[in-house]
This record gives sequence, structure tokens and C-alpha cells, in this order.
Amino acid sequence: MSGGIGTRLRPLTCDLPKPMVPIFNKPVMEYGIELLKKHGIKDIAVTLHYLPNMIMDYFGSGSKFDVNIKYYIEEKPLGTGGSVKNADDFLDTTIVVISGDAFTDIDLKKAYDFHVEKGSKATLILKKEPIPLEYGLVVTNEDGKIIRFLEKPSWGEVFSDTINTGIYILEPEVFQYYKKGENFDFSKDLFPKLLEDGVPIYGYITEEYWCDVGDLSTYINTHKDILSQKSKKYLLEDNQGEGIWAGEGTIIERGAKIYPPVYIGRNSVIKAQASLEPYTVIGNNCSIGEGSSIKRSIIWDNVDISNNCEIRKAVICNNVKIDERNRIFEGTVIGAHSKILKNSTIKPGVKIWPHKTIDENITLNENMVWEEKASRKLFGSRNISGIYNATITPEIAVKLGTSLATVIKSKGIYIVNSDEHNLSKSIKSSIISGILSTGSLVINIEDSTMPMCRFGVKHFKADGGVQIRTDEYK
Repeated sequence: MSGGIGTRLRPLTCDLPKPMVPIFNKPVMEYGIELLKKHGIKDIAVTLHYLPNMIMDYFGSGSKFDVNIKYYIEEKPLGTGGSVKNADDFLDTTIVVISGDAFTDIDLKKAYDFHVEKGSKATLILKKEPIPLEYGLVVTNEDGKIIRFLEKPSWGEVFSDTINTGIYILEPEVFQYYKKGENFDFSKDLFPKLLEDGVPIYGYITEEYWCDVGDLSTYINTHKDILSQKSKKYLLEDNQGEGIWAGEGTIIERGAKIYPPVYIGRNSVIKAQASLEPYTVIGNNCSIGEGSSIKRSIIWDNVDISNNCEIRKAVICNNVKIDERNRIFEGTVIGAHSKILKNSTIKPGVKIWPHKTIDENITLNENMVWEEKASRKLFGSRNISGIYNATITPEIAVKLGTSLATVIKSKGIYIVNSDEHNLSKSIKSSIISGILSTGSLVINIEDSTMPMCRFGVKHFKADGGVQIRTDEYK
């Protein structure tokens, strides 16, 4: 199942389907295909919806992976059950359903043997999870038979730590419960119905590694888990030293400091005095400049990091250029094809969408979604302009109001007016709050124009005025 949009992973998935998000420089879906092939499953159906061509172009017919792949595209989301039913010509025998965005080394042979032994019509592969709030919970009896379901509970509803991994072994007859093209979910619709009708449905609890690469934290932690567990090192191919993996054509210059475990892709250059600290992953065709320090970060392909940069637990997407003396902190994501000009600071947790430019000497502490460029200059030649809730937020408006009254005259009188648009009124309220915080007075003029604001300043002998308007064409 590879049709998900991956909203929680944005901006990683702004121009990339979730199954194509790389783990150690390979799409996460590729690991799933390798797992199926390892267990003798070579006929694979892939259900698609979001950016399907990217997946089809990469995997093709499956021949280069020694499997046979057929694709089924949903014109509209059909749910997990509806998605699989869309591949109805594939459902004439026992099938394994696996998510294209799950990273796992689950032993499918053991799960299948359990399925056959129990005479199950639907077997769910389960795993124990200490914090199960983001997953569907499943309760089984001593024999493994499922007796109850609950999707994504609150803490007050938690009655089990056994979660549904989204990997299923299903017999063809269970698909008679709904029709092709119908929006139908396995966990919410099909499995409860099977339970109600007394159809044998079992849960197989696995001890192997499984991770739903659903958000930034789990994405970074998956890399850490693989690098830190000896039993998972086979996923990383041959290492070039104790805890150091470097691909073909990669150059590590004399004087570079590598603190294992670290993974570096092909044809990358780590320059003298650069420092790669533990749990760092570098993609293919990357350059890490002199004096730059990277720790617990995931760097994708074709990234150029200049000299004396500091990057901490961040994700840098494809084709990003980072100039010298930049600081990028925990939880930051920089979208593909972005540029960070020199001597800027990206504060923790900031998300920068693709194709953005961060100007020199900027401190960015808010997400950058709509604007093309972040600049130090808030003021233009005649005004302050920007996009609501992007560059002009209520917080910034409060600060502007406070600054205005502080600079011109504390405890003064100020005219504040706006046009009829709700966005203008929202910003006006924030500016008024800032002015009032200085002890000044505000005369609020409703739904008016710049000439009215000028007249109000003169008529009331005010110390200054602010007029807010919304551009209807942007």
C-alpha cells in the first residue's frame, strides 16, 4: 500500500511520495520489496494515489529487483481496504498486505505458518508498543484469537500495549465483504465485521523490528536504531571501519573527524576539519565543508554544506545549498532545492518548505511555507507587507504595535484603522494590543481607508497612526 500523502512528514513529502522517503539513501519502500523477496514473494501489487509516477519510474516492472510489480492507481482515496480491493485481479490467493512506508525485518514465514496453523482468514501482525496512542490497539486471547479493536485511543481508553503494524495475511474470501471502488478500511470496517460474524481472525505478535516512518521524530530515530543495533547492520552493507560506512567514490580528507556510528553515501566529500558526530547519515554526492559539524542529522543527496556550519538533529532534503557559518538546530527540516545564505540561524523545530531562500544574517524561528524568501528587511519603501500567518503573524503585529508606541511616544494617542477584511481586522487587534501594553490610548476606526487614517491623526491630534489593508489579488 503506497498511496499515502504523508502529511505529518512534510516538508519531506511536499514533492515526494511517502514510500520514496529515503532511509540510508534508499526509498523506504525498497526495503519492503526486499523483505518480500527474501521470503519468496515475487508477485507484488502496488496501490498508488499521491505522485504515483515517481514510484513507477523508480521501481518500473520490478525486474531490477528480481520481482514482478503491477501498479493500481486510485483516482480518489479508497481507504486501506478499498485500496487493496482496487487490485481485485490480484486477489485470487492468500496475500500479504504491507505498507510501503513501514520499515521492518519481520519474519513473514513465521507469521504465515501461524496463519495456516490457526486456520485464520485474516491474520494481523502485531507488536508491543510502550506508548500506543498513535496506533490501533488489538486485544487477543491466549490462543492469539482477536477479541477487540480500538483505533488510536486516548490514554483513558488504553487497554492494551499490542498495536496493529498494518501488515496482514488475508484469504481471498474476506474481500467479499465490500465492492471494488467502495471506500473501506481494514481496521475500522472489515476486521470488526469479521469479528462480529465469527470469522477466524488472529493476531501474530512479532518480536522483530518495526517502525512506522510517520513523523520526523520516528524518521530520525529509525536511522539511530539501525546504526546502534548490531543485529540490523546487515541493512547497511559493508562498513569501512568500526561503525563507519562509506560508499564507493566517497573521499574523507585527512584531518576530518568521524565519530562512529556514521553512514556516508557514494561520491561524497568530507573536507579537512569537518566533524561528523554519532548517528549522522550523509547522502550521495554531498560536500561537507571545512570546520562544519554535523550531529544526529539526516542529509539527503546532492547537498552542499559550506565551511564552519553547525547542524544538529536536522533533516536536509535533496539539492540544498547551505553557505558558510550557518547554524541549524534540533527538529529543523529544510525542503528540497532551498538555499541558506551565510551566517544565519535556523531555530529548533522550524520547517522550511522546498525552493526557499533564507537571506544572510537571518534568525528564523517560524516555519517558512508560502514566502519564497526570508529577509532581514521587514519594512519596504512605504509599508510593511507579507503573508498572513507566514511573515506577518499576530505575534509580529503585537511587537510592531509595542515598538511603534515605544519609539514615538509612550502613553500617547494612536489611530488604528483597517479595511473590511477579516485578516486586516485580526492584525489590527494584535497591533492595538501591542500599543495598549505601553500605556498608550488607541482610537479604533472601523472599515476605513488611508485618507481617513491621516484625517484621524490630524483631527484627534494623535501621535501616530496605522492603517492595515488586505490585498484581494494575492
